[in-house]
Amino acid sequence: MSALWLIAIAVPLALWAVLYGFSPRGMTWAMDFGGEAKSFFYLFDRYHGIAKQVFWVSVAGALVTLHYGVPAAPVMLGAAAVYALLFQWVLLWAYEIFLHRTYTPSVTLPPYPTGRYSLVLTLGISTVVFFVLGVASVIANWK
Repeated sequence: MSALWLIAIAVPLALWAVLYGFSPRGMTWAMDFGGEAKSFFYLFDRYHGIAKQVFWVSVAGALVTLHYGVPAAPVMLGAAAVYALLFQWVLLWAYEIFLHRTYTPSVTLPPYPTGRYSLVLTLGISTVVFFVLGVASVIANWK
């Protein structure tokens, strides 16, 4: 079981290192689309809704599979729940920084640099991957 926790932590760290390593340096991304100020809130609402659903289904699935003794599923679903929460938090944090640095002319720091972009992408991918692995483990090991 401890090897699964190690995998649940090591895979997102490795994915972040790869995404960060292969992303161009010194580049920033625009979170708002079409030149419309604060337009990312439309997408954020949908991302938040999906991540919230994945979180609650993962928590419920982890508790049920833990109760029935299905191997590997509680760890994978638990990791999906944690990464769904982190995804929501980091995405909101990155967008708040983006808003303040883009629409406040006195701030000269980069609005959405490579590190934040790759972290948000890593957490989103990790949420989906561990959720799918947890569901697959439930299906494969259900008694």
